[in-house]
Amino acid sequence: MEWIAQGAEIFVRLDPGEGIVESLKNVAGHAGFSAAAITSGVGMLNGAELGFFDVAIDDYRHTTIEGIYDLSSVLGNITRRDGIYVPHVHVVFNDPAHVTYSGHVIEAKCHITVEIFLSLTVSALQRVKIPGCPATRIIRSDG
Repeated sequence: MEWIAQGAEIFVRLDPGEGIVESLKNVAGHAGFSAAAITSGVGMLNGAELGFFDVAIDDYRHTTIEGIYDLSSVLGNITRRDGIYVPHVHVVFNDPAHVTYSGHVIEAKCHITVEIFLSLTVSALQRVKIPGCPATRIIRSDG
């Protein structure tokens, strides 16, 4: 993985076998920003584990998809929860027959390359669990 930061923008390039979510956590830890928007991403994947949020269990149900895929879009954000970076990543990708898959990424592995652009936020944001509400929410943490 390589990444370049300039001003409020970061470019991340993954190598074969590297995970998108894990790599974004590593970049965030090294760059030390408050929060970022994942503004775009393309490349190829070698399998993915997607999640679908189930309100009844307040957690994701996982589906593993194996094979080589063309990655058309990566979007989401990176915030901190209890001081730990939490990438919230969604993807759209297709197989060789152009059958499309999409969803919340638990993890997805790079095949050949994945290129992601991040835009740092001006406001300090954090992800919190609100008692009685499903999932988590992003709130301002700078007053």
